[in-house]
Amino acid sequence: MKFLHLLASGNTGGIETLCKDYGVFSNIDNRFIFPWNGGATTEEMKNANLNVIELKLSKKDLYGTLRAIYRVCKDEKIDAIVEHHTSPILLFYLVLLKKRFPQIKTVAYAHCNAGDMQGGNGNRGLTIKKWLIKKSFQKVDCVVAISRFVEESLIKQFHISADKITLIYNGVDVEKMATILHPKHSPAEIIYVGRLIEQKGVQVILKALKRLPEIVDWNFSIVGDGEYRSNLERQVLDLGLGQRVTFLGNCRNVPELLAQADIFVHAPILEEGFGITIVEAMAAGILCIGSKSGAIPEIIKHMVNGYLFEKGAYEELAQLLLSSINEYDTEEKKIVRRNAISTAKCFSVESFAENLDEILSQK
Repeated sequence: MKFLHLLASGNTGGIETLCKDYGVFSNIDNRFIFPWNGGATTEEMKNANLNVIELKLSKKDLYGTLRAIYRVCKDEKIDAIVEHHTSPILLFYLVLLKKRFPQIKTVAYAHCNAGDMQGGNGNRGLTIKKWLIKKSFQKVDCVVAISRFVEESLIKQFHISADKITLIYNGVDVEKMATILHPKHSPAEIIYVGRLIEQKGVQVILKALKRLPEIVDWNFSIVGDGEYRSNLERQVLDLGLGQRVTFLGNCRNVPELLAQADIFVHAPILEEGFGITIVEAMAAGILCIGSKSGAIPEIIKHMVNGYLFEKGAYEELAQLLLSSINEYDTEEKKIVRRNAISTAKCFSVESFAENLDEILSQK
């Protein structure tokens, strides 16, 4: 059997990296097609000897793109197609491909919750986008949700039958992560990894850090980039944290950076669909703190394998940071870190790939 994965972009991102890891660990015959843009992850896929198809077509050439994907499905004798980026056009293609090739299994992969897929309101363009996404998800043969939270949002907002949805948690290559329970660094090393957009809540972390007593010694590394970076850089200066906060930009050595950290913080103010970086940090054996957002409580169990706080509650976060720094080497915190490592193993990329292989291979 042959399987085709539709991706809107091959740039550096969570979905692209997940697809690359899936291709490496999968035991079925996958092809990854990029109708418009390749990118850094596309090149990594090629270097890993994955079957990559770059069409390099114009996004304006809607009919030409559809015809090209038709040809790939016909020539390669594709058995199932998966759309990953929740692109309204690619989802619409998925429905049209099903009509042209009724024997092909169509799968829509929900990498975020239904509300985020349809984001925005008001203008006609967004109304059409929402309609296309919702109808496409209703018409495909199978939907994959990355968390229970995402699954419930699809049932509630898209009115999709629960029987049509399969829950597959994202996976992490645990073997890449150092799992040694090292003592706290001096100063304590705090880290965030992810996109720099307002919804990710890095500004909440900065406000919490500002409230730590001056005597507490810490550094904060921000790994990632995005449209909100310049705003965050101004906030760092306004809060007087310039000597302690470092913007590292996009980095490919995240496992090494996590191994050098003590505390990982993820403070989204949106409803997070999963939280792959949390699992990576858990696998590294460091303390993890996250907001009670979306699917994060499915990963972090408060005071068991990490710590949770209310979304946007920077004073509550400050207290968690203070206790984590002061008590880092206590037996209580070591137990939490050991539990985190055990939790991360439940989200292994091997299990993820095996589960997705099974779903795609089903008739």
